[in-house]
Amino acid sequence: MKRIFLIMLALVQIVSCSTKPQQVLRLNIGGEPDTLDPRTSNNINASLVINTLFQGLTEVDSKGKVSNALAESVQISEDRKTYTFRLKKTKWSDGTDLTAFDFEYGWKSCLDPKKPVACANLLYPVKNAEAAKKGKVGLDQVRAFAKDPYTFVVELEQPVPFFLDLIAATIFFPIPKHQAENDPKWGAHGDIVVNGPFKLVQWNHNNEIVLEKNPLYWNKEAIRLNQIHVEMVTHEPTALQMYKSQKLDFIGGDYSPIPLDAIPELKKGETLQKAAYGGTRYCALNMHQFPFNNINIRKAFSIAVDRQQLIDNITFCDDEPATGMIASVFKNNQRTNLFPDGDAELARKYFEQGLQELNAKPEDIKVAFTYENSEITNRIALTIQQQLKDVLGVEVELKALELKTFVDGLRRRDFQMGLIYWMLHYNSPMDIMDRYRSKELLKNYPGWENKEYTQLLDDYFAEADGVKQKEILNRAEAIFMADMPVIPLFHFSRPFLSSSRLKGLEVNPIGDVFFAKAYLE
Repeated sequence: MKRIFLIMLALVQIVSCSTKPQQVLRLNIGGEPDTLDPRTSNNINASLVINTLFQGLTEVDSKGKVSNALAESVQISEDRKTYTFRLKKTKWSDGTDLTAFDFEYGWKSCLDPKKPVACANLLYPVKNAEAAKKGKVGLDQVRAFAKDPYTFVVELEQPVPFFLDLIAATIFFPIPKHQAENDPKWGAHGDIVVNGPFKLVQWNHNNEIVLEKNPLYWNKEAIRLNQIHVEMVTHEPTALQMYKSQKLDFIGGDYSPIPLDAIPELKKGETLQKAAYGGTRYCALNMHQFPFNNINIRKAFSIAVDRQQLIDNITFCDDEPATGMIASVFKNNQRTNLFPDGDAELARKYFEQGLQELNAKPEDIKVAFTYENSEITNRIALTIQQQLKDVLGVEVELKALELKTFVDGLRRRDFQMGLIYWMLHYNSPMDIMDRYRSKELLKNYPGWENKEYTQLLDDYFAEADGVKQKEILNRAEAIFMADMPVIPLFHFSRPFLSSSRLKGLEVNPIGDVFFAKAYLE
């Protein structure tokens, strides 16, 4: 009898163990990360992994609220130009103490004139940072330094209202000086020291990345996942099928896009979710070439576009029609309507006025419309081509280009009308608005400049009152859209598929996905 009881007890334990979740999350990214070095990565696939392996001074949650991460506390000077961070006492994954010197090394190495860092300009608010990057002063003059092992001091050129949001970006993460300084390929292979909630245990290039709970993470008790398996399936329908067959727990966003044609059917189920964030698809207009050197022609083209039709028939994602520069996610979900969407009659009035000012005929308006060659851009371009034909009677020539060729043309302003998008590096609309401060800036593709707009941006940095800051940005946005240097189309709302067992997933307003609080039910 006793033997039977013991056998039954063993069976109960086996069943109990087999039904307990393994806490192994499986997700997909649509390609190989370029590097896992937070300083030099310029790859959306890498960013998901980097945000899981590393952590900075601050972090931004799903509601857009910034809070301390590795910073135990922060003191801000009365003039709002000096930040003193007191760090938590934490360790790198190899057991080495993480100190303020790792932050100083990471930030200053980005500003080395000899080191190519695509987003080094994000550090330019730091005093002498831009001058150091341009080789005008030494790195020792950059005013971001370790006062002692656990005190990091940052002095700014001027007050930056969103500075705590800004430094949540990956480029501001600490770098393990003791490893990276002696390894020029640090970040490109599996032997990488990290400080985040997970550590890298396997990197099979172009195949799979395996992450494991970091036992030396400062808040390890809050981490419930044991492992994260990151597949690298580039074919979107294949990734979707893997999700449907329960081989993946999560796909979507910019990391592993869901096939457009599958979205309408998926919306009927319960697992498709959406996350609105501040990215925007738009058309840049070359203001220095005919016919977009005329403001009324620019307005005619913009108002002739039916944005809701693009959303309903192409993206299927319930995106937000962009009738302003800034998405509502940065405005307490209040939409801005600075011009009408798809008003054919008004568009024709602007068009006729523009033709008179240019002393041109409708048949003189011939436009080359360039864009990166992809499924969604081809669909959007074809639809806009037809809309402009129907409303204004203009001929639009479509030119699908390889990405590098397309972007090079935008930067050289060797284009007429280009379909592109802006994404945010940090949690503030200033990341977008500051691109148009000067016509000389790299991402100011239209070559637009306005002295009043630039002055308002300066006023924003000088203003301490939060309500007045928002008023200033609203005025600047209105000036920008009144000149219509771009045609905003829609603000992104990215769909993703998440297993019903997956809980605690977080997506913030700039599209970053975090798994630190995730677990399988």
